[in-house]
Amino acid sequence: MSVQEGQNRGKEGGADLMHEYRKWYGKNVNGEFAWYAGLEDDPQAVFEKLSGGMDVQTVREKPGSMPDLREAMIGYGKTCLKNSLGEDWKLVKLINVYFSMDELINTLYEKSLSLSLITGEHNGKEQFFRDLAGSGNEGMKTIGNLGNEMILRREELWGDIQRKMEAILPGSCRLAGTLTVAELLAHFGNMERLAMSRSSSIQMAGAEKSLFISKMKGVKNPKYGLIYKCPVVSSAPAPKRGKVARKLAGKLTICIRADFSGNPIQEDQIDRMKEKVTQA
Repeated sequence: MSVQEGQNRGKEGGADLMHEYRKWYGKNVNGEFAWYAGLEDDPQAVFEKLSGGMDVQTVREKPGSMPDLREAMIGYGKTCLKNSLGEDWKLVKLINVYFSMDELINTLYEKSLSLSLITGEHNGKEQFFRDLAGSGNEGMKTIGNLGNEMILRREELWGDIQRKMEAILPGSCRLAGTLTVAELLAHFGNMERLAMSRSSSIQMAGAEKSLFISKMKGVKNPKYGLIYKCPVVSSAPAPKRGKVARKLAGKLTICIRADFSGNPIQEDQIDRMKEKVTQA
């Protein structure tokens, strides 16, 4: 039904006046249809007021240029979605990009590693790419410059991620390390989901596939997932790693929930927690 048809029905039907359009295009005023003012200029502003329960000024004359309702609503929906996304959502996306950059750098390094037969021995990716950039060969120079640039940009991105992580999860980062907490945040998707997770879920995050296989085949269960990357766990003696991971996950759950509530645990208390974990 077109807007004009709806208007005609409204004039003829009285109580049925423009039922399909009266919410977003106008409303019944004293038995006649009145258009919302501003539809032709900024329909999203009209939608915003209506969604908030605010009164919108009306006019008797139909606007000269009516917006397409579908396009206007899609635009309004995108605006609402953008405004509803918090800083943690943006941070998760940055973390995912960071790890993707890390994978790209590793792939480039692995594919070009055989060129070390020409450049000689090296100590790490950074030196390898610097050697390629200074080799004098144009192709090798291109690879070296690309690798150096990617490493530089990755470090810049990590610096920004680290500042944001330590701002929203200060206690958690101090306990388990910024990198480990960043991986956990990216795994769970947002702060709320991470904070509402049980300690066992945090302990096994990243090892769900291995856990499923162990249940299906009846083999020994894994004892930790992403949390293994925390130095407290990885440096523990092999027989004690499972116990250390379990204790760390319990303490980390407390810290994450405290950070999420806006009342992070004091640094001295965090340090005592870390001592108890290492004494497992």
